[in-house]
Amino acid sequence: MTITQSPVLQKDVACTVVIPARNEAGAIAGVVAGVPDDIGAEIIVVDNGSTDSTAEIARLAGARVVSEPIPGYGQACRAGVAAARATSVVVFIDGDGSMDPSEISALIAPVLDGTADIVCGSRRTRADRGTLGPHQRFGNALAVLLLRMLYGVRLTDLGPYRAVEVGLLRDLGIGGSRYAWVAELLARAARRGATINEIDVAYRHRSAGTSKVSGTIRGSIGAGAAIISTLIWTRLRPAGEMPLSPGRDGRRPGQFTPRGAIGAVVGVGAALPIAQYCWVVTHRIGYHFDLEWLEGGAVELVARVAHGHPLYTAPSLGNAPWPYPPLYFWLSGGVAKIVGVGYLAPRLVSVVASLGAMWLLAVIVRSETGSRSAGVVAAGLYAGAYHEAGDWYDLARVDSLFVCLTLLTLLLGRRATTVRAGAVVGIVGFLAFFTKQSAAAAIAFALVFILIRRPKVGTAAIAVAVALGGISTVVMDALTNGWYRYYVFEELPAQGISSHGALRFWTVTIWHDAHSLAVVGIALIVAAAGGWAGRSGRGAIGYWCAAGAGLFAASWLGRQHDGGYLDVLMPAFAALAIGGGLAWGWALAGPAGGGLHIPTAERTVVRWAAPAAVAAGIALGLSAWWYPTNRQIPTVADARAGNALLATIEQLPGRVVVLDHPWYADELGKGATGQAEAIRDIVRAGPSRARTVLEANLASDLSGVSALILDNTGDEIGMRGVIARDFQEVPLPWHPGRAFHEVDDLGLRPNLLFIRRSGSLR
Repeated sequence: MTITQSPVLQKDVACTVVIPARNEAGAIAGVVAGVPDDIGAEIIVVDNGSTDSTAEIARLAGARVVSEPIPGYGQACRAGVAAARATSVVVFIDGDGSMDPSEISALIAPVLDGTADIVCGSRRTRADRGTLGPHQRFGNALAVLLLRMLYGVRLTDLGPYRAVEVGLLRDLGIGGSRYAWVAELLARAARRGATINEIDVAYRHRSAGTSKVSGTIRGSIGAGAAIISTLIWTRLRPAGEMPLSPGRDGRRPGQFTPRGAIGAVVGVGAALPIAQYCWVVTHRIGYHFDLEWLEGGAVELVARVAHGHPLYTAPSLGNAPWPYPPLYFWLSGGVAKIVGVGYLAPRLVSVVASLGAMWLLAVIVRSETGSRSAGVVAAGLYAGAYHEAGDWYDLARVDSLFVCLTLLTLLLGRRATTVRAGAVVGIVGFLAFFTKQSAAAAIAFALVFILIRRPKVGTAAIAVAVALGGISTVVMDALTNGWYRYYVFEELPAQGISSHGALRFWTVTIWHDAHSLAVVGIALIVAAAGGWAGRSGRGAIGYWCAAGAGLFAASWLGRQHDGGYLDVLMPAFAALAIGGGLAWGWALAGPAGGGLHIPTAERTVVRWAAPAAVAAGIALGLSAWWYPTNRQIPTVADARAGNALLATIEQLPGRVVVLDHPWYADELGKGATGQAEAIRDIVRAGPSRARTVLEANLASDLSGVSALILDNTGDEIGMRGVIARDFQEVPLPWHPGRAFHEVDDLGLRPNLLFIRRSGSLR
């Protein structure tokens, strides 16, 4: 470490400002100049291996420059502390211009007057839009959760802007961790009994340069792993010097408690599926082809909305609507007008909705149990069910938005105490139904419970939901000449009961495929028999049992028709997540009265037995739902083969129909097409006006088609005779092996190419 002093240094300083910097030539001068003149500060810029002119610019701006060639934020901070002259407090601020140096005065004031040993700057409320990405917010939430559970430190952010009393800082002897220096500082300080406070600070977009950690996936993952492991490892190490005085509950601040450690471990374990899901999503959302064979049909409908065309029309080869209400397609069409028509817009809606569902699950459970760990468990259980639900959370399908709006309805219903709040419940419940009809079953049980317990609230909710459903049906029916009613209300019921059967859903789909069903049983036993409901009481148990019954009913109904795939299990998995989270939160809280009266001698055994039993059930669920991540992510070979297919389609003359993946042809200007399964749904529903119109239109629609591409024989619904007469099959150029088979559902790809015979085109 080498130090270069500026020409003029103050003899007595009350504050040292340490600015770690690596390649921040464009921002460092502004940060140095922004340090207030009236605080008697010595400014040290730690040049952490810059390859630009950061050091020279910092020196010219009036800072003392310390050279630390070993890379890493912790190394830079340690070098700055070692170089600090006599001082009372050290302030750490980044050199990228994202933090306001004028707020140093507010940070150091509590340290100088002796009311705090460390003051942290929280970016939670004053961060500019877009400065903190979802992965940063998630990482911060997890880190502060661990700090609270393991050390009793209540913070809202683990940001880099902070002031520390210099004597404490040097006594702690913190190493040079590359990513977890701040976490280690707070953890060690908490174990020493330090007073740690927090104030809100502004956070802006960096004024120049690029992020070295949060701006990269690798850096973010590395930082997250380092912070989590540091917090846990520091907690398990020998205590050293004990805190000065115990707290109100007789425990010293940051004192280790086995139950707290168990809560932290389970919380971290439950967060892993959330991180895994986010990892998969970031590698799938931009994929230019179908992840699942029905996505192209959804994109076709989104394109219709974006281009101002009606969704519900007479069925034809050019448009065969899905049997769902329009909200998802309307929202996706709006997003498509911003990001462009294609897979990205509907997938964005689904990803945001799926993350919203996880957040709502966490809010539901935390509000009932008061435990952040339990909230993470609920979100993690749902995220862990991603593969068991067919990997559909992030697809261009209606399901994630439907689940998100349903959970929001249930949360609002639990909290509603006035007629106005009941009306809001009805509005959101209608929006869930306007996304997917299954919402009617999913929220029905909860609405009945509200009606019984809070009659005025329940009446308002049901009346508003029913009124909006009726009005929307009348209006949409009038605007579509009756086609809305057919697709949304008549088509699916007309298909009859599937081969899955009513009982098979419970004996195979749930019991065999959803191994963590035991979590729900544990939740009921713990809550009802053990009296662990705490602040929630029996009302919470009854309400969420009713809500869970509705969510399971929605999944059961969805599985009763032939088109019901694993995605219909998503509401049931949400119910499992709520049950598991509530069980864990109430088990951690321990007996709270109102249930069985447990003798004092046996209370300790029970307090440990409940968390252990529920933790075992949660571990079982998470382990059963773990899946190999890479199998859900398309490969470079898949994309290369897809581009080759698009090149083949583009070379074909005239209109081209790719029946199972219609967007492939439409995006190349070869004509819009209804998806094969949507056409098959109409045929499967039996005799109807729609089927009559479709069969009459197919032959004439096909007369203008030059080429037809299918996945398999049998996909040519109602067109087999025309294809055999007017088309000839030719080899479709393909890459060998499994390239371009969809990673989800049936794993199909186009295989058959039919070219119109000469002279048969009209």
